[in-house]
Amino acid sequence: KKSLISPNPVKDKLILYPGEKNTELRIIIIDLNGNILKNKIFNNKDASKIEIEVDDLAPSIYFVRLISDSKFENIKFVKK
Repeated sequence: KKSLISPNPVKDKLILYPGEKNTELRIIIIDLNGNILKNKIFNNKDASKIEIEVDDLAPSIYFVRLISDSKFENIKFVKK
């Protein structure tokens, strides 16, 4: 199942709906140059959504990369 993010464009808090419940989900925020800006591991065994603070990012286009045992996904988002 595909993951979703909201809102897009985002101002301060990105909400991620992982699409499936995993025991461990790595979330990486990457800029257009491929630089890793955030790299966190979440245990979303019971969570249907994950909130990620992005208010410290400059206005631009970014990618959120999701990695788990069963998933590798990139989702583009715009920071206002």
